[in-house]
Amino acid sequence: MNKINKKESEKVYRSGMIHSVISNSYITFLSAIILGIILDSFVNFKLFGNHIFQYLGFIMVIIGPALVYWAQWSSRVSKEKALKNGVTLGFEYGPYKFTRNPSYLGVFVMVMGLGFIFNSISSLFFGIIAYFVVKFVFIKQEEHLLFLKFGQSYLDYKNKVRNRL
Repeated sequence: MNKINKKESEKVYRSGMIHSVISNSYITFLSAIILGIILDSFVNFKLFGNHIFQYLGFIMVIIGPALVYWAQWSSRVSKEKALKNGVTLGFEYGPYKFTRNPSYLGVFVMVMGLGFIFNSISSLFFGIIAYFVVKFVFIKQEEHLLFLKFGQSYLDYKNKVRNRL
């Protein structure tokens, strides 16, 4: 990405834009589950005859939201520490040390878990499609907005921590 000065970034970046991108990505995942369940109601195809996959799905439905909660909590604590100490916001806190998008990863794990619970091949298929849409559309938008807001400090973080979604 090219460097952008503070004045240009304030012109382009608006508060709330990142939240709009995030909510649209969550809606994409939710739509995957709903479309899958609707399609499976017309085509009665059950992929998994074993209940082990449903148990795995329940575990995933617990782990996914827990990861989202951990990411949101870590982000809030990091922001509070930055404000309290008057320092630049640190990005490598909590799950953000391991992946740049722990919330998206948590939602994806939950969507896959729901697909296993409902024994819905279509939900799994649409969940994977949603994964690619989020990865190549929404995450790109969010990263651009974060660059506009935080500049070089976000680029340094981006170069250090991989996107594991």
